[in-house]
Parts: sequence; structure tokens; C-alpha cells
Amino acid sequence: MKKIIHIFEGMPPEWVPQLPIGTFYARTYEGDQWAVCQLLSERISPNVAEQIISVHQTKQEATQALMHLVIRRAKPPTPKVRDTKHYWLTPPDRMAQIKAEFGPNIFDPCPYPRPPGFDGLEVEWGEVNYVNPLFRKTDGVGISDWVRKMIVEQGKGRTSILVFPTYSWFHLLLNAGAKMRSLGQVHWLAIEDGSAQKTSLPIIMFILRGKKKKK
Repeated sequence: MKKIIHIFEGMPPEWVPQLPIGTFYARTYEGDQWAVCQLLSERISPNVAEQIISVHQTKQEATQALMHLVIRRAKPPTPKVRDTKHYWLTPPDRMAQIKAEFGPNIFDPCPYPRPPGFDGLEVEWGEVNYVNPLFRKTDGVGISDWVRKMIVEQGKGRTSILVFPTYSWFHLLLNAGAKMRSLGQVHWLAIEDGSAQKTSLPIIMFILRGKKKKK
């Protein structure tokens, strides 16, 4: 299917021809710059809106950015492959590394297979615990419940090791030596009117300090 690339040169926003809502296009911007935009209403005018996706120094750069955007949006979504597996066990070599560091006597509050009636959140834990819970919330129990239990056990002088998936960028920061600091809820300010966000997910601040080069 052929895609039409809309380029508008020398036109103020309100003169851009009427296009379907959601259309991407490039137009001249402030000075000699170019903006790649998306139409958010039926016609650009002082009373309606467009979203500026990116700003470029030349028409060629804007055209290339627009083409990449249109082509990317035109690609059909990749179908997700349903995973029918539900339980994943720790590889033996990884478990051996953990035992070599923390000792051989490690209690598992998330055993598989789970004995009938066993609840790892209710039983007494050991001096060292390896927590490998389900990665999805099940029967109302999620990762927060296991973390709260770990904190309770910490107060009893016990050590707990939790394994849980996180995004790749988090590992990049952690391996680079970044320090983390909890900021709790941050009420970000809207660019439109300066109003504060009512609620937000708790925010972590990552601090990656510079390293002086050795002479």
C-alpha cells in the first residue's frame, strides 16, 4: 500500500490543508527549521491542535524523519506468541553461585511443586531465603506482598534474596554503578497550565556520578 508523504513549505499552520485526524506531515517551523507533526483535529487553526513530533534544521532531515515515522506506523503489529508455560525454575549453575556466596542452607518460600496448603507468606522463613515468586500477580498475591514479607524477615535478622525481571536499561545503570534513591510520589507539573499531577507511580532517582580519567 502506497503511503503519501505530506510536505508543506512556506505555510503558517492554519493554512495547512484539511487532512484526516492522525495524519503525520512536515511543515516549515520557526525561522528556517522544519517540524514533523501529527494532526489532532480536523483542521489546523487557533482553536485546534497539532502535536509536534520532532524539529529539524533542514527540509531533507524532516522528510526522512517523516518517512521513517509513516513507514513504522504502517507496519502491521507483530503477533504475540502465547506462552503456555507457567513455572520457571532457577538454573542449577545460577543456584550454585548463590549457595557459594550465601551458604548451602537456603530456605525456599516459593517451592515447586508447592506442598498442599503451603503458603510462603505465612510460614516461618529461614536465616537465608531465596525468593523466586511468580512474575505475575496470582490469586491476589504479587511482588509487593513478597517484598513486604522480606522486610519483616529483615527485622528478625534474616537475609532474603529476591529475583525478579526488570528492564534492560535498569541493568545498564546498575552495572555502571548508579545509586538509587526513592522519591515517592512526584507531582509533576503540566506544561499546559502548570497544574500538579494528582497521582503518579512512585519515582526512583538514579545517580550516575562521573568518573575522572586516570592520567
